[in-house]
Amino acid sequence: MCVWYFALRCQDDVVDEDAPRELVYLIEALEARALRTAIVAAGRAEPVLELWEDLIARFAAAALEDARLRGDSEATWDEAAIALQGRKFLPMAGPPAALLVRADREGDIPSLVEGVERLAVGLQLTNDLSGADH
Repeated sequence: MCVWYFALRCQDDVVDEDAPRELVYLIEALEARALRTAIVAAGRAEPVLELWEDLIARFAAAALEDARLRGDSEATWDEAAIALQGRKFLPMAGPPAALLVRADREGDIPSLVEGVERLAVGLQLTNDLSGADH
């Protein structure tokens, strides 16, 4: 989970903080390691890969919409725009979901993903407010 979080923070720095583009290669390596570890933890690749594909697609859509909002000086930061921030942490649901696969509790994954999304709104807003200082 820490490896995935570090990859997400690096991605955020590349997008928002003008970090060196070479950092993208580190992100790829970290994500590959995290995904491999999740598959090993789950004991089965298919459900982890299926979930990962879904999480990344939803994460990417949220990140693109967020970039559009941040680039639009006329954008309205309403409840939907703020809730969107939680989807920027969706990959964090991957590691604990792998443990649910291992425990044969895949039916609990949607609740886990929803919880991650809700908790992550505060994490992303805190990150944004912290970044606003510099």
